[in-house]
Amino acid sequence: MNANLFVDPDIIDYPELSNIYGGFAVFDSAGNGCLAVPVQQPDAAPGKGRRSLGEDQRLMHDTLCAWSLRAFHIARAAGKTPEEALAMLGKYATSPISAESARTIGRRVCRTIFGFTASQLGQCLQHYVETLRANQGEEAVETLVAAEFETLANLGRAYKRGVGFDADLYDAFHGRSPGAFHEKMAKAINPRPSETHLSLPIAAHLSFLTGVNLAFLWQDQWLYRLVLGAAAALNAWTHNKPANLSSAEFYTLFRCVESADPDDPTEHGLVKCVLARLIDDLYGSRPHFLDHAEQALIGDGLLPDRPHTVAELVCRCSAIVDDNDEPDGFEVSTLRML
Repeated sequence: MNANLFVDPDIIDYPELSNIYGGFAVFDSAGNGCLAVPVQQPDAAPGKGRRSLGEDQRLMHDTLCAWSLRAFHIARAAGKTPEEALAMLGKYATSPISAESARTIGRRVCRTIFGFTASQLGQCLQHYVETLRANQGEEAVETLVAAEFETLANLGRAYKRGVGFDADLYDAFHGRSPGAFHEKMAKAINPRPSETHLSLPIAAHLSFLTGVNLAFLWQDQWLYRLVLGAAAALNAWTHNKPANLSSAEFYTLFRCVESADPDDPTEHGLVKCVLARLIDDLYGSRPHFLDHAEQALIGDGLLPDRPHTVAELVCRCSAIVDDNDEPDGFEVSTLRML
């Protein structure tokens, strides 16, 4: 099949295009073809005690809890009483975490996620809301509150899906419940009807917030693993730290930023604009980033003769190594403080 029939076939995998990832082959939801999905076997639980959360689940868990605290502070700054703010959390909280538990854990992980203590976060958000009210009025504050709780709800959806995926995957490899391995794998990989995937722009935003590539939680989004992986790699910017991207992620970020079109209403176009806005808001200069990235990618042989498919991109990137024969990547520093 001609790869040119697809949009951006060098950064978005299509079932009809070959790729070199190992893992388990599954059919895409539309039944168009087979896509190899990288799934790692989870470690067995210890002899005693509960199995700890996997790294992805822990990151989503901590981000969800920290965002619960953030949403609570913003609701309070917007004029809600403690009881009203907590009730709002309860409305948006997603099991298996209660609103009160999420806020309690949020205090503990606040510095890790946001770089501030809980009290410092509250003071910063109070000042931010007061400034917003003074400059743009009460309607802007209400819009902010709604956006914060919407993000909280989406984080809850992602975490709940992540926990279910991890549990079902563990049962496939180590569980003792009846059922064939391939049936258990199908249960893990195929979301429940209530676990419809997040839109691509939201998935990119949450990947950035959590540092987790959310493409692996929803079958419909495995095709966008490089795009959402690039967003996840930029999570270090939330702490004003340089982001370390693999060669494929850096190339993907460059391609998204250079081709972002605000007039493209498709999810594909919108998710590229999400990454472009991150460069605008956090890097500080889109032209400077594109110029720097172009020179670096030319030096590694990824431009101007661009890869035609994801498979070709990964093959080329596997040959890019440092002096120790380790996969080489790219460090992207923020030019603007958050």
